[in-house]
Amino acid sequence: SGAQNGTTPGCTGCTTNASSFFFNEATQAYVSYPTPVTGSNTDPLVSGRGYSVYFRHNLSGNVTLDYTGTHPATGANISLPVAATTGNFSLVGNPYPAPLLWSTTGWNRTGVSDFVSITDNVSVILRVFDINEGDGVITTGQAFWIETTGATPVLEVNENAKTSTQSSGGIFFRTGETLE
Repeated sequence: SGAQNGTTPGCTGCTTNASSFFFNEATQAYVSYPTPVTGSNTDPLVSGRGYSVYFRHNLSGNVTLDYTGTHPATGANISLPVAATTGNFSLVGNPYPAPLLWSTTGWNRTGVSDFVSITDNVSVILRVFDINEGDGVITTGQAFWIETTGATPVLEVNENAKTSTQSSGGIFFRTGETLE
């Protein structure tokens, strides 16, 4: 509660500028989430969609984010959102409460690049993983970029893509800091 339109309880001097976004595949642009006019801070997150969240540095006190939901069906392929136009990008989210290995096992891909990209805010780089290398670990809750390469693209994942391996020693490729 209170996070709608970018405001946060305990935030001194905060604006109502959006602080949560998703990437719209059709327009190839970020969209405020929830929508400022019609949205609510109780709007559900869409499983498999990648989100980008910005935390302002002028918070007083700690901020805790809690997410609840249902685990994806066991054994089922989960369809992930992809751009319908060749050469466009999509920000996709890992829908499982486990790391995924970007490899040829557990993924159904048609018209989607062999590569995923993950923003590494710690090193300020974009990490790129090749599906044929089988070394790209997508951490739980991590968003990643994919590019469409053909007509009627499909990207699906199932439990066979899950791994117990953590990315680069368990790095979540986002920076974190304690605010006091």
